[in-house]
Amino acid sequence: MAAIVEAFRAITKHELTTEQGWLFMEVVKLVRSQQGAYRPDNYEDAVAYAALRGEAASLERGEA
Repeated sequence: MAAIVEAFRAITKHELTTEQGWLFMEVVKLVRSQQGAYRPDNYEDAVAYAALRGEAASLERGEA
């Protein structure tokens, strides 16, 4: 995700944290889960991205 965020910054000049990168991916899967036929990977990936977002938050913002 860090490489994707860096590429996104280079292309858009928009600052995005790794945590926000995972949030973006999670939202993509949440939207896809509401479109078309049922696909379990949309739900599975959304959960995985949420976990990765939590890990990134802990690293970027410090554990409570």
